Amino acid sequence: MSDSVNRYLFEYRHEGAEWALEIRARDLDDAKARLRTLPWAQYRGEVVASGHIPGSGLADRIGRFVQNRR
Repeated sequence: MSDSVNRYLFEYRHEGAEWALEIRARDLDDAKARLRTLPWAQYRGEVVASGHIPGSGLADRIGRFVQNRR
């Protein structure tokens, strides 16, 4: 996927409450296609923290470049 992605918000109801799910994708059609694949998602663990480290974009790209060169 290219570095250019948008954030799309989908809402749903579950057990009487409203919830939202954010999907990052190239465009709305891509987001909807990703949403359709969720029944095949696999549990990988519980997220205990998340965030953005300012300035990490360049370091991340360098790390991916080095990893892909191996």
